[in-house]
Amino acid sequence: AGICEDGDGEKMMKFEELCHSLISENGSSVMLVGEGGMGKTTALLRMAYLQDIRYSAVSPAVIYISLYGWNNSGGDYIVNKILESLRFKPETSSIETARYELIRLLSAPIYSRFGERPKVLLLLDGWNEASGDPAPLAEEIVRLAGMPGVRLVAASRSPAAGVGLIEVKLRMLEEAETADILSKKGILLPENQELRQLLRTPMMLSIYIKTVSEGRKQIFMEEQEQNSQDRMLSLYLGALLEKEKQ
Repeated sequence: AGICEDGDGEKMMKFEELCHSLISENGSSVMLVGEGGMGKTTALLRMAYLQDIRYSAVSPAVIYISLYGWNNSGGDYIVNKILESLRFKPETSSIETARYELIRLLSAPIYSRFGERPKVLLLLDGWNEASGDPAPLAEEIVRLAGMPGVRLVAASRSPAAGVGLIEVKLRMLEEAETADILSKKGILLPENQELRQLLRTPMMLSIYIKTVSEGRKQIFMEEQEQNSQDRMLSLYLGALLEKEKQ
């Protein structure tokens, strides 16, 4: 099923289509937007798993970086994070030399029979979790996204000003999709309408499935019961506790 839509909500695409377009010759860097619990981190990790698992000279390297640790950290934060995971030749004499060589490497794409492809696919998680003034971070993202050897996906809870990336929005599940997922687990769709709406969020659906599985019983809630999210989290923690007691 299509799980993404463009920023205007007009074009739906399958997740696999998005992953393919990211590294294609005519692909573009994107901002992946979704509210809390919509599965942004899971989507980024899935993008990594869908790439080649073995090194290939015609496929991009995949690098995941959390922006949670950014706190007015300067204009080379992402580049420095990449450098942290690398090993260098003996002739690389300093960090400045390494930084220069990395930028030079990313300034050209891979030339292959598939056309031009990026050398690196950058997965940047948690734009909204970066602390302090995000302007230098936005400038670095814009700079990297403009390099022929880079394609990036930045995940955020809301559109990010000053970044200028194409926005791709994770959509909520349809109720029919929720019911289908639950039925495959032998779980009934709850009668409570507020809870049904809550389960359209992937994270809450996952918690609901784990709650029923760990508690080994279906969940029933009265229609007038307030705050279904807090109630379900309470049931989830209770189910985990009961499992530990067994």
